[in-house]
Amino acid sequence: MAFAVTPRTRFRTQIIGYTDEQTRHPFYIGVSSGTKHEKVFLRLPTDRSFLSTILIEGPSGSGKSITTRVLLENFYIEWKTYGDRWRHPIIIFDSKTNYMGLDQINRKRRDRYLLGTIHQEWDYFLSIPRELIHVYMPAYVAPADKRTTLQVMREKWQAEGFWGVPWRHITDLAHLGTVLKVPEATLWVEELRPTFEKCSADPNMTLKGLIGVGGALHKAAKAIKNPASRAAALNFVERWRKNRFWFSEVDKLAQHLSDPFSINVLTFVETPEKVYFNQLAFLIALESLMATLQELKLETQPVIVIHDVLNFLGEDKPFRSQIIDVLRRLIITGQARTYDHGYVVIIESQSLDLPKELGDYRRYTVHIRLKWKSQVESLKRIPGFIGGIADIFDHYNNFYKQSVIIRPPYTSYVV
Repeated sequence: MAFAVTPRTRFRTQIIGYTDEQTRHPFYIGVSSGTKHEKVFLRLPTDRSFLSTILIEGPSGSGKSITTRVLLENFYIEWKTYGDRWRHPIIIFDSKTNYMGLDQINRKRRDRYLLGTIHQEWDYFLSIPRELIHVYMPAYVAPADKRTTLQVMREKWQAEGFWGVPWRHITDLAHLGTVLKVPEATLWVEELRPTFEKCSADPNMTLKGLIGVGGALHKAAKAIKNPASRAAALNFVERWRKNRFWFSEVDKLAQHLSDPFSINVLTFVETPEKVYFNQLAFLIALESLMATLQELKLETQPVIVIHDVLNFLGEDKPFRSQIIDVLRRLIITGQARTYDHGYVVIIESQSLDLPKELGDYRRYTVHIRLKWKSQVESLKRIPGFIGGIADIFDHYNNFYKQSVIIRPPYTSYVV
């Protein structure tokens, strides 16, 4: 078998400090493209307080989504195998698709044959129960609702509810002002900041109490002496009040961090005119998730998936520098990691042309570099080949395997 060296079973009890709780499920990623088609595994660190980062990169159509699905199902199998000792609440940020096929049995004849041939130790009828999967739409589509928009979101994404921006985790009122299209007068931000920070820390403060008529920010805006700044501040509060349906008192995504296992997708509206709102929702969701993780005391290992990260990091995208900064703190410095838990971040990208703060593949625990699907003779010998080919660099275990055939997921791979 081609995976990093681990203690043999009969010697484990002789290793000081080694317990069953530290045992980790080997992540079945695929088979080698050689004549023997050896099974290839990933071995993530057994310490749940570890920060594990996985970079999946490759051109469109090379199998990145299938590879991500393979990893998610491995986390599910690990949870089923070891129970609550391995908690894997999964948060997916996805700007164009989601992984709803996870709750469907793979009924494709060619895939069932392949799964039954090379994965005999697993039940290849595996499916993740639908009740463990939750898809949230951004709340700003609700009133702007139209009925057809909501119908499409529910039918296309099987979305079940709305996710509002948690207002307590807004880090900069100027960012919010940009989205609300408030005139560019920055002094009003500094005037309102102390009041906003005080209200954010008050557990009894509500959004209505913050931005309602006569609310805390409304009073603070009216008290500004400079006429231009006062007008801009009042305009900001009024526009926030008008768009209050974007926001929520609690963070639904963060609430799932206490789940033993769940898959929670925050999907976005695909219309160009919503780009500001998508970027804001993504930025605040990351910030709020990090803030909640830093306060979390559970022994857990949440998995954060960012699908097609370059969709959020284009040169012309709003909040680009702020998003890069929060990703750097999440991925590189591990800011949200505590003594009680670490976390796993899976980044999908169509190229390594990432910002320099994120683009060094050697910084990632595992780098999976996918290639175009191939038609070489060795692949044709594998019945029902689907899934792409990847070079796998496991920097943690100093393990490298070239041209690994990514297996199709246990469940339906259609997304």
